[in-house]
Amino acid sequence: MSNNKKHGVNMGDVKIANRKAILELLHKAGKMSRKDIADELGLTQGAVSLICNEMLERQIIKYTGERTGDFQVGRKKVLMEINYRFKYVIGIDISVKQTTLTIGDLSGQVISKQKLDTDTTIAANEFLKNVSVRVIKFMWENNIFKDEILAIGVSILGAVNHEAGISLKALDIWEGPVDIKQILENEIQLPVYVESNVCAFAIAEKLYGNMNEVSSALFLKWGPGVGSVSVLNGNIYKSHDWLAAEIGHNILEKDGTLCRCGQKGCLETVVSTKRIRQSLTELIDSKTTPYLHDLLQQYDEEVTRENTIACLLSEDKSIAEYSSYLIESLAYVTYNATKNVLPEKIILCGYLFENSVLREKFVEKFNQFMGASHQMIFEKSSLTKKEDYIGSIALATKDFFSANIV
Repeated sequence: MSNNKKHGVNMGDVKIANRKAILELLHKAGKMSRKDIADELGLTQGAVSLICNEMLERQIIKYTGERTGDFQVGRKKVLMEINYRFKYVIGIDISVKQTTLTIGDLSGQVISKQKLDTDTTIAANEFLKNVSVRVIKFMWENNIFKDEILAIGVSILGAVNHEAGISLKALDIWEGPVDIKQILENEIQLPVYVESNVCAFAIAEKLYGNMNEVSSALFLKWGPGVGSVSVLNGNIYKSHDWLAAEIGHNILEKDGTLCRCGQKGCLETVVSTKRIRQSLTELIDSKTTPYLHDLLQQYDEEVTRENTIACLLSEDKSIAEYSSYLIESLAYVTYNATKNVLPEKIILCGYLFENSVLREKFVEKFNQFMGASHQMIFEKSSLTKKEDYIGSIALATKDFFSANIV
């Protein structure tokens, strides 16, 4: 007797895939007609109409006007677009000093934002319960109810098991694993997604930034430390222990300065803003670095986050040499990181890369390592000024585009 079975196509999965494709297309292109959607995706107009009607009924998409068809004078095309206020999302970004709470819509636009101190003197579960109380009050203050919230996204420093929602080691915040997802879901009764801050920012780049059309990319963040993420076939790559591409913890100087990760001589111990400020402070001298010395007179001879870039661009010879060493070190490690899997492009973010001089020098040095035969494509992130919330918002939003919500 034959055991063969017919393996038909699961129509439910096909429908979800088509909804996902329609939502992603509308997110990318904006307003479109049913016919244009069908032509772009290679679907029948009937299939597109059926799916769009369901999403219109749920108010996931909405009508947004008409325009004359390109080739049929007088015939109107009814346009549709995503209703980004279909649901709201909540972002929680936990950093060493401050935690940022944000209510946003599905386009990443901020509805309301507030900050609180990250209290590292109390147990992690106690702090997270306090955050839960603040989140519920925050929703009430903005007249938003639980059924209007799609999800909560939490971004935090360090390695994260994103599948389980567990922070494995949040450097300088908590020691050991913390089940953020379970604690917050128990307290707030809403879906919670947890990811490292750098990976969450990379997800934001894919949803709202410069990484939505490439299948492989390296995401590089400079300031205050060095963060990086490799994207392969459209997905964030993580190792077996849930670490992303840790460029900042590649060893640059044998027996160098002890890093917070426990190793010695990591790249981050050389190019982090904390180390840069320490080194610049040691170089202040009225004779050998007169430009730096004069610049810092207005800052009580203190190198701060606000003046670090100006100090690095000082006209003093020794400062120029020091800046060159920083850039060469970062470019060298980054170049080596791209040799195994060559990305289509490198996305640069972080406040040090916001400076065009530092950014251009880094790109020039990297391409010197690469050689004339192949020059890497670089793009500056458009989201750096949103880094205290956009990653957690994107994390909470990404399931909307999976189309499982209908």
